[in-house]
Amino acid sequence: MHETSPAPITSGAMNPMPTEEDFKARILLPYLQSLGISQNQIQLEKSFKLKLGRTTVEIGSKIPREKLGGRLDVLVKNMEGENLFVVELKASNQKLTDEDTKQAISYARLLDQIAPFVVVSNGKESRIYDSITTKELSSDKIGEQSDFWANGRALTSADDLRIRFEALKYFIGYSIENVQAFSKAQQTQRLLPLLGDERHRSKKYIPVIYVPRQKVRNAIDLFTQEPGLSFALVGESGVGKTNEMCALADSLGEQHITLFFCANSLCKGLLETLTDEFNWNFSDQLRDQELMRRLDELAKAAKCNVIILIDALDEADVPIFEKSVSDFATRLGQFGGRIKLVVSVKSTEWQRFETFRGDESALKLSLDTSWQQIDGDEGQAASEPKPFMLYPLSDRELDEVIPKYVKFFQLGGVPEGVLRDLCRSPFMMRVISEVYTGQGSLPHDMSEEKLIDAWLKKKFEKVTDPSRTKSALIAFAQSLYDKLCEPSTKMMTMPEEENVPETQVRKTTSLPLNQELLAQGIIVRHEDEHGRASFSFYYGRVRDFVIARYLLELDKMDNERFRDEAAKLLKNRILQSALIWHLQFAPSSHRQILSEHVGGQAALFLSTYQRILDELVPGLKSNLEPFTAGEVGLAYQWHDGWLSYGLFPLERSADKIIDLSHVSGREEHGLEMRRLGVSNWRGGGVNFGNADLDIAATEFALERIVKATENGWLDETASDVIIKESIFAIASKHQSELELNETNHQVTLKSPLDLQWLDQRLQAFFGKRFYHNQWMQEQIETNSEYVSSSKGSNGIISHHFTIDQQMFHDLSCKADNEASQGMRFPITFYHGEEHLEVLMTYVEYLKTHCSHVENTPLPEAIDLLRQHYNTECPLSATQVKSLLEVLFQESLIAYRQLVAVNFSGLLDSKRLMHTSAIVLYCPQKLDEHGWEITYSLINQSKEAASVRVFIQPEEATVSWESRQFILTAGNESIELNAFHRTGLLSLLSPHNAAGFRMASSGLYRTSSYAHKEAPIRMRVYEWIKEDVKKLKAGDLLKKLSGGAESPQ
Repeated sequence: MHETSPAPITSGAMNPMPTEEDFKARILLPYLQSLGISQNQIQLEKSFKLKLGRTTVEIGSKIPREKLGGRLDVLVKNMEGENLFVVELKASNQKLTDEDTKQAISYARLLDQIAPFVVVSNGKESRIYDSITTKELSSDKIGEQSDFWANGRALTSADDLRIRFEALKYFIGYSIENVQAFSKAQQTQRLLPLLGDERHRSKKYIPVIYVPRQKVRNAIDLFTQEPGLSFALVGESGVGKTNEMCALADSLGEQHITLFFCANSLCKGLLETLTDEFNWNFSDQLRDQELMRRLDELAKAAKCNVIILIDALDEADVPIFEKSVSDFATRLGQFGGRIKLVVSVKSTEWQRFETFRGDESALKLSLDTSWQQIDGDEGQAASEPKPFMLYPLSDRELDEVIPKYVKFFQLGGVPEGVLRDLCRSPFMMRVISEVYTGQGSLPHDMSEEKLIDAWLKKKFEKVTDPSRTKSALIAFAQSLYDKLCEPSTKMMTMPEEENVPETQVRKTTSLPLNQELLAQGIIVRHEDEHGRASFSFYYGRVRDFVIARYLLELDKMDNERFRDEAAKLLKNRILQSALIWHLQFAPSSHRQILSEHVGGQAALFLSTYQRILDELVPGLKSNLEPFTAGEVGLAYQWHDGWLSYGLFPLERSADKIIDLSHVSGREEHGLEMRRLGVSNWRGGGVNFGNADLDIAATEFALERIVKATENGWLDETASDVIIKESIFAIASKHQSELELNETNHQVTLKSPLDLQWLDQRLQAFFGKRFYHNQWMQEQIETNSEYVSSSKGSNGIISHHFTIDQQMFHDLSCKADNEASQGMRFPITFYHGEEHLEVLMTYVEYLKTHCSHVENTPLPEAIDLLRQHYNTECPLSATQVKSLLEVLFQESLIAYRQLVAVNFSGLLDSKRLMHTSAIVLYCPQKLDEHGWEITYSLINQSKEAASVRVFIQPEEATVSWESRQFILTAGNESIELNAFHRTGLLSLLSPHNAAGFRMASSGLYRTSSYAHKEAPIRMRVYEWIKEDVKKLKAGDLLKKLSGGAESPQ
């Protein structure tokens, strides 16, 4: 079977088809439609016109079929009605013969307009033939046999090849050869806008003067050999990231299936873009999951990797592109490292991609660590995932690359002194080379500021009217500045900010002058999927120079004017970049003004955050960063436009705002942050240095609040039912460790549970851990025969014990006896036993006002439902109805209790007011979620919690009328705002449940599954999490100001 034939027809062994009609209906026609062939392009056994001399005969007419000598099965046409190919079908138990081929080709040739190709298939085997040459087409010979492939997959302009091209494109299958050919063609096309040579010296990537950065190559070599998923190349603007990405595409393409993208050319998410790229070029119209699996299969077969390179990730003009990339990185883990992602990002923008909603992103977590041994000691273990930092050129790299630039640009000497230091930046080396090309000796001392000015003047000399062209450039910069000062830009991505629409540019300067700026490589033109044009600066540093020097003339401003302008520039990332560029050459007074301004911004940011904690979520405050019930402080570092900051408990320091800008080095900065008590600090992105202070503070607070609800960090003491349920859930999961029953099997704990007895069992457990640890420490200190030690490659010493079983038994008995006599032990546990700390906290809390706890009937019902998951529901409809009433009634009460304690400042919020529930149960419907449950929550703040459960369809039905869901129960109709649909078991025992809050061990989600055995608690957290995610920054700010919240 040939790979160029339709994959579904030939993919593996098939069950025998009784007839050709079955094969046609079940396999062929759906497959043809998957290739993008519509039904009206397919004709089946009817009225096919054959040309017999001067006579036209129709198959399917009343002429006896045997006299016509055959039967044509399927004819596929294009949208204009022209014949593309004939499909001749045989029964699955018939072998394909030469006679079948001749018959099919004769049909194709006898058509009024010859069909260029023929497919012969029996469902197990398929063959494709050229109707003219009668040659069979196959993946390894198709380049010789088809004009389409012989011309590099591009046809000549001859009209007689047009239909052949249109027909053959439906048979471009996912063979290794085809995908590799596509990969090379895709790289060539995508690299073209960046590729320079002697005639195009302004392009970013000129292969003849490129010198590989050896550390990057070594890291990539390791990455491609290891099962790592992602590799991020991060560096400052102008350090050479694009050159590295282009060169990597060239070199990796020799051994791997490699695809290259410039992020600024993307208009969709990453996975969608990749799918479109293939579906435009291959027959099979695959969905994203199918495409990834197909590429993985090809990588296995070819014993290579599929490598996707995306340059300038931060320049993608796509909404929430960070999430798209993170989602893509998540999927890579399914393919064993055979599909890999390589990206480049500016260092100032990396934080956008390494975190998502305050947590480490999937992209960050998927980063390869194997390359880290390059900079470390041999055999040293890799540290946490981190990007590869690309730094300015080293002396060795300079010595290698400068001669190439001298020769290519015909420089009159070798850069030395200050000029050589500037050449460490590949961008500045290009500027120096273009400024002094063809000239005599080079200067020893020249600032970056003067070099960029000279570079622009050199460009202006090549145009018709230099003065007017410079004016046009300043006018373009003015258009950009005006746009960036508008409030609407706060919601834009960085690429959206950089691009000025053509309609706006036309208002300030004439198009011919813009064409000259384009020709000189100063600005670049973009076009979106709708054909709308926009312009941006080609180089970021040139943009910064033009705004700072030509447009605003920051260097000529006095301190008062600069103070006002700096406050405006700091509100936008691009204008901030121009400001930071200016500070390199600015007087010290300008730098001092900016430092004072950032410190003031930090104080205002902290004030808003503190008010949100104190006034809106006081009960949740100690569980939000920085995890203190007291005052909060803020530490920040401002360095060359990069702002990093974190919060700390104020008792650690007397100063509320601490400037760490004087601290040099990443490690020193981290140590100082930890010394202050900062548990998590962030850098870059939207912050108090470049955004509206109140919005930045509120969005930061919302991130923390969402994280707290997702992780199970709410104060739960207001709800006894949640605490009791949690006690049973945790105790049930840890019966063996606590010795709660005489068997080693987990059983449902009997209700009621004696809290005094459970407290003793917990103390006995902690006592055993305490004495066992004490014994092991003694063995280490005395270097006894029971312990052996070894040092790992990471320098950590591991101890291995030979347990004295009798000694451990005696120690366990000692702990049991002392616990029964009321002795208290330090809380001590091993990994996987973290929930026992929570259990201890809850038992101590409840012991103050009760001696026994009763459980709800829900856990027993969950066990029963799990046992009958794939059968009929073991409970009657009446029993399920009763369970649902208990679940929703108790959950609504607990929901209001937790909201009242944790979100007291938002109690009148329309988004946090569920009091009633309508629930429908459908016992007949069984799907992957179990027996279907539909429910709707109602917000009525003045009513007590009420629950109504109906059996569907006997007692109630739901319909969609006048854009509204209507529940009909007898003569009663109830309007539902929205409803949730799930399965009964999923409702009672969700897959993704919030963890428990740990007091002494830090706040984090634990690894045990005990939290899934508390259905009321889980339901409450799900509802609160959904509600909190609907809150907007404006809602919180209006609450602080005493106003009404924004509409839903």
